[in-house]
Amino acid sequence: MPEAHAKLSPSSLDSLALCPGRAAAIASLPPEERDKPSPASLLGTKRHKIMEAILTHPERVIPEQIDGEPVTLEDRHLCKTALEAVRDHPALKDPGRVGYALFIEHQVEIGRWCGLEPGECWGTADLGLVRPGEIEVIDFKFGQHPVEPDGLQLKAYALGLAGEIVDQSTRQFLPEYRQTKTVRLTIVQPTLPEVKKTMVFKLDAIEDWMKEITGVLHAASAPNPPRTPGEKQCKFCAFADRCPERRQQIVGAFEMLGDEETVVADVPGAPEPIASVDTIERLADVHMTQPVEELSPDQIGRLLDLAPLIEGYFKDVRMLATK
Repeated sequence: MPEAHAKLSPSSLDSLALCPGRAAAIASLPPEERDKPSPASLLGTKRHKIMEAILTHPERVIPEQIDGEPVTLEDRHLCKTALEAVRDHPALKDPGRVGYALFIEHQVEIGRWCGLEPGECWGTADLGLVRPGEIEVIDFKFGQHPVEPDGLQLKAYALGLAGEIVDQSTRQFLPEYRQTKTVRLTIVQPTLPEVKKTMVFKLDAIEDWMKEITGVLHAASAPNPPRTPGEKQCKFCAFADRCPERRQQIVGAFEMLGDEETVVADVPGAPEPIASVDTIERLADVHMTQPVEELSPDQIGRLLDLAPLIEGYFKDVRMLATK
């Protein structure tokens, strides 16, 4: 592992697959800067706690408060919608039957199945449901951006959940679960018109997921893992605004807008130079006044490729201005 202990969790696996150095880079930051909660993340945490309270209540009652904070009408509506999407599952109705199991906000171990030390990669699965023949992992999402169920996060939860019903000495399913044939991954996102998305896989897929996740975790925990910036992996990364590779990518983006060489400016404390404000202004004046109707297909493609990088840069500028 790198000197700064990198936090490896199922929720970061998809980003780590794109940028292996992301976890180590975040771990190098001061503790107070590593995981700053945003209003959206705090709201998501609140609603997950409401769902936990609902699912653990025998009558599935929505609480009036959670952690001393009132449950709003919007909270109630979204959580009720999420509950309706899962409440008819047999394992939720009668988890005490033989061959059935229910896991609510359950901590699952991932690292031990992937060659890491116990505790090096673990996460909390929102809802795990087991019935004869099938394991289902359900993840509640309360954001507006659509999430698909076939990401590495849910695959890791499925791997960890399968480990909960396995005999640790033989790595065989316990007798009451030996009928298991399929794994169901489900996203419940009540903020969207399509509330529930599900994908079903044969049980053998878990072995492939374990190999894929092992590769991601070992790449991320290797010495000096490479950083590879991009729209998805930089979006919620605490290191993004000081990442030298991302800064260099932004310089390249501005260079592609014009024919002349980009002038760069040194920024105090920045590990690498970034495009100067004068350069950005000049490029905007000279190259970004062309009517969009006159753009060629090649120009349209280039601009669409550059847009996330440039938009992300200006987003950082706006956040700094707000501070």
